[in-house]
Amino acid sequence: MVKQMLDEDLHLAYRYGVNSVPTLIANGKYKLSGAQRYETLVRWIEQIK
Repeated sequence: MVKQMLDEDLHLAYRYGVNSVPTLIANGKYKLSGAQRYETLVRWIEQIK
């Protein structure tokens, strides 16, 4: 059960192109990778609304 869940998570991460942490995915299509300043996160969220 746990292995299946991990495999599904890994597949999803591969599909989204996740190659670093942290990585944020919004609405299944917008990606922001790496540590970001608060202001950058706010701008990113505003852009994808």
